Amino acid sequence: MNRSRRWSKPACFVALVLLANAALYFSAQADSAFIRDIAFKIAPPGTPDVEVVRAVSRYVRDEIYHPTREEVEHFPFWVRLNYLYNPFRIGPRPILEYGTHHLGPCQSNSRAFMALLAAHGISSRMVVQHDANLLGLHSVIEVDYAGTHGIVGPTNGVIYQHEDGRPATLKELHKDRDLFVRNAVTGFAYGWGPNGKEYTVPLPYDLYNFDYAYYFNYKWLGALRWPAYKALVAIWGENGPYLPVRPLWYTYPKYTCMVVLDAGVIGAGFLLWAGRRLRRRFAKATIPVKPADKPILPRERRSQHEELMHV
Repeated sequence: MNRSRRWSKPACFVALVLLANAALYFSAQADSAFIRDIAFKIAPPGTPDVEVVRAVSRYVRDEIYHPTREEVEHFPFWVRLNYLYNPFRIGPRPILEYGTHHLGPCQSNSRAFMALLAAHGISSRMVVQHDANLLGLHSVIEVDYAGTHGIVGPTNGVIYQHEDGRPATLKELHKDRDLFVRNAVTGFAYGWGPNGKEYTVPLPYDLYNFDYAYYFNYKWLGALRWPAYKALVAIWGENGPYLPVRPLWYTYPKYTCMVVLDAGVIGAGFLLWAGRRLRRRFAKATIPVKPADKPILPRERRSQHEELMHV
């Protein structure tokens, strides 16, 4: 086979993967510019971080729409596919344009909140509130501002803080039930659909609490969640369950697609390479050796020499 033809298919495949990466990357950059424009309308550049957090929190609760499933069915074709079939859920831009995911607003609001803060240079990370069976129920955000890591619930517009205005941290809310309840009762979310603003939904703080709130959704581990949780506690103590962190790129599904695509290609390439190596090694081991090709051992060489001496 011609060497150039032999490498043509792999080269085309690599080119397609690179094109897919480029398309996802530049699309994500365009989304960032769109998000930045909205973020700077909410709070102009140079606004103190505390004011940015307050303004963005109000915007996410009051301005992001909560569409019903019926409304999603009438979205533009590609948007509808994104809402209904994207396994990584929707990203910040479609959330800001069309509204939250129809199956639950908390992750959508959290992604939009994090992206709007990132446009102002404020870092944050998602926190998942679990039930007593370690199944994720609700998400809030840990924000790096005011010299600490304060918790904000953008879906319900709750900025958890002490009575003196200091941001409340994740572990403080875990240990101090009164601190949590005092803030939680102030939170509410709007309803769904065109008439959603006509009624509000109070924060169900009896379910959405910080008894089991961590940076990772242990629900992803399925039946292994409790063994993993107990192992973390056994090795690192009470800080163990806080160690797994949901990767930041998961907040942006286009970057998630890039990571999954590239990991799949690299993994498939490695398996193909390893399989080819094994096949070659197995083929060499099973090729029959012709008598003429057999190496002459020293003992056989000596016996042949003795036969020649007696001729």
